Amino acid sequence: MILGVLFVHTMSWSGLDNSLLYTIVEYCIFFRMPYFFYKSGVYYRQVTDYQCIIGGGKLLRLFVKYSFIAYLVYCCILFIKDDFSITNVVKIPIKQLLVNGTLNSNLPLWFLTTFFAAKVLYNWFRNKGVKNIVILSIFAILTLSLFYFSQRPDWVSFPRYVYSISGAVFFISVGNQLKSIQFNKWIIIFATIGYCVIAIFSHSRVDMFENELIEGRYEIWMLSSILGIIILINLFKVLYNSYRFPFLSFINRNALPLFASHWIIYLVVSNLFIEPLSIENSYYKILIYATILLMYIGLLFFIEKRKNVTN
Repeated sequence: MILGVLFVHTMSWSGLDNSLLYTIVEYCIFFRMPYFFYKSGVYYRQVTDYQCIIGGGKLLRLFVKYSFIAYLVYCCILFIKDDFSITNVVKIPIKQLLVNGTLNSNLPLWFLTTFFAAKVLYNWFRNKGVKNIVILSIFAILTLSLFYFSQRPDWVSFPRYVYSISGAVFFISVGNQLKSIQFNKWIIIFATIGYCVIAIFSHSRVDMFENELIEGRYEIWMLSSILGIIILINLFKVLYNSYRFPFLSFINRNALPLFASHWIIYLVVSNLFIEPLSIENSYYKILIYATILLMYIGLLFFIEKRKNVTN
């Protein structure tokens, strides 16, 4: 799934987010962010609140590390472009953190802070003795309510992470609720039929970060995401039992670092290579972005392999 995220972002940076290929991929993996939250619910183990916070510290450390690197890169780019000012260097980044929970210079990191907060909040409810089905129900209603309230900003408006955290807790609770039956053949058949029917008659997509309904209906997106995740998990299980791909295993082991760093690479390439050379062709752009990203992944793969040989 991380490869799907990287692909979508590469297409967006290349200006191909309105292309047929992008639409097809988006159509197939529109549930990519709920997928990660759902999986967390499947593997959830109840711990103390303190242990949960400490255990989730990896997410915050990654957030701080790659936000800082992205911020330094952002400041260097401003300096090179002679656009270095207190507003751009201090005021705007602080506002971005307060409103979005992340910096625009590394926008995907909203996922890390949302994931951390959702895991801590979900574990807190479980430690209070609240049953999973109750948590699921509460956050299903809350997530839907927050979305429809957000359509009336004159009523109330929250920072973006309030919406994404609520949705994340919902999908975590769904994963925990379905973990024992997600491989049942009747559940798979129901998920496949339901997914196909929705895809044909009411395909729905939501941007969890923006809390924006792209098409369809929000509640249908929630349902179809669950159905799509069940199908994908079973597909992955079949593939994993039948084949072994060392490179894909490497990607899976390094999913979070790759996720946290790829935006910085695109930021550098865009501002210091593509813009100065006035490259306008989207297909040239995607070729450049994809080549550099693959070189980066290949380098990490080579380093890991070298370490394994040395050890």
